[in-house]
Amino acid sequence: MSLQVDERPRSFRSAAWAPREQGLDIELPGRLRLAQRRATARVDAPARAEVLLSCGERVVRRAIVDLAGTGLGVALETSDDCFAAGTTIDRLRFTLPLGSPITTAGLVKHVRLRPGLAPPALVAGIELLDLHPLDARRLDAWVRGQSGPRAKERRALKSRGVEQATVRAMSRDHVVLRLAPGTLEISLDDADIELIEGRRLEAVELWVNGECIATGPMEVVRVQSHRGKLVRALLSWSILPLADRRRIKRLFDDAPARALAGK
Repeated sequence: MSLQVDERPRSFRSAAWAPREQGLDIELPGRLRLAQRRATARVDAPARAEVLLSCGERVVRRAIVDLAGTGLGVALETSDDCFAAGTTIDRLRFTLPLGSPITTAGLVKHVRLRPGLAPPALVAGIELLDLHPLDARRLDAWVRGQSGPRAKERRALKSRGVEQATVRAMSRDHVVLRLAPGTLEISLDDADIELIEGRRLEAVELWVNGECIATGPMEVVRVQSHRGKLVRALLSWSILPLADRRRIKRLFDDAPARALAGK
């Protein structure tokens, strides 16, 4: 059997039914569980994340509800009649918490009501088309960083006020994927080819919520790649001033034991 729930088809089996003159009595399931089958995880968007989209002859700014490695969930307004399912968006532009804006095209896959939003709103699921390979990797790395097995520690830090953590090394900024008292794990891309295992980096800066809280030399302990592409690196503090160590330690004073252990 199949029925519509929240504008989506749900299929189920029912062995208990009885014929009547005008139809059938069918036993409905006690609950329905929605299982997502997608190539990448879907995570909530950062606070105040927005996207610029072409809407006919206009360009509109709309809130991003969630992100995946291949698309966006975008909250629509009542006047947005140009985002029906199947509509191609010639140009859209959004920014991750770190890095340059991502500009590409999109395809509206569906438009659905999200009652869980405050207030409830129609949300367009937009597939990203023709993403530049570097932008695709940046987006995928960010989504994985929010949904992977270490997301629990990142959420624990966020609950203590750490909204954003970045590292500035060799004149480039890197997203901190994992933060422990003596180590950092950062995202990499093709431009980081010089970050090889065993290399000592001078004057590395750790920025938390827009404030530089530590500066000192670090050593590249491990570099991880996937399918020949640089993905992430583990850095370890070599020498750190006492005042900087105290500032970092304060981030972990109340953190769970796993975060303290850096696991």
